Amino acid sequence: MRNKRHSERGAALIEAALLFPLLLLLCVGTADFSRLFYTGMEVASAAGAGVRYGTLRQGNSLDIAGMENAAKNDANISGMTATATRSCQCEDGTSVACTGSCGSQGLPLIHVKVTTQATFQTLVHYPMVPASVTVTRTATMRAR
Repeated sequence: MRNKRHSERGAALIEAALLFPLLLLLCVGTADFSRLFYTGMEVASAAGAGVRYGTLRQGNSLDIAGMENAAKNDANISGMTATATRSCQCEDGTSVACTGSCGSQGLPLIHVKVTTQATFQTLVHYPMVPASVTVTRTATMRAR
């Protein structure tokens, strides 16, 4: 009985040494997934903030730089880009110039669209997983 205990003295240490890299990879992978999810939420929130600014007042839909700045200021991540556009269409869905008319339908409907984009970098390079991912979100809202 004494010889059996003596031969198992380092077994727990060896098991821990073998499992530690797997546990560390699991923790880092969870952290990376959480960071990617957070980046997606921030990019989506920034796009929403940009279109909310564009629809806040009637003249804001013309302020492309203001919508882009509102989106960038909302984001808590660095390196994010924002692109804002303004388009007009009649109620039947045909695109028209924003200064034009839709005939009997009246004035065209103004839509603002903000697209935000950020690049996510993983903490560790995983096999068969890209080291960087571009996260893009678009928000569109009718201005009037």
